[in-house]
Amino acid sequence: MSSTSSHYQDRVHNGTEHLRPSRLFLGYVMFRDHEPDGAVRTCTTLPPGRVDRSPCGTGSSANLAALFARGLVKVGDARLSRSIIGGEFTAEAIGETEIGGRKAVLPRITGRGYVYGRSQLQPFPAGFVLSDTWGPQVDLLT
Repeated sequence: MSSTSSHYQDRVHNGTEHLRPSRLFLGYVMFRDHEPDGAVRTCTTLPPGRVDRSPCGTGSSANLAALFARGLVKVGDARLSRSIIGGEFTAEAIGETEIGGRKAVLPRITGRGYVYGRSQLQPFPAGFVLSDTWGPQVDLLT
């Protein structure tokens, strides 16, 4: 018996797999507009309808990659992303690489960020030992 595995993205690109609504998950949506100074004004929304106050580093990278793929950005070029409250990230194309046989851009995102909260979910803050999971007679398992 033999089996073959391939990355879902490869199957979509080579035409052996088709995008189906059941396979799509929309993590967030970035709305964009162009400012008079050339910056891209962004508003990123997240489920269930929250708005991200930052210019969105991931979205800025994706926007840069789309511009690079269209030939509108080359290595060394930079684009400014501005959030709806005025925060700014600079997305710069610092190099070129190849991913899955396709040309890709290496982005660098710079800007200023602030920690406004911290939360930790840790069910075992002091660590754990096997007897915590398997009970006091864990030695009998070996």
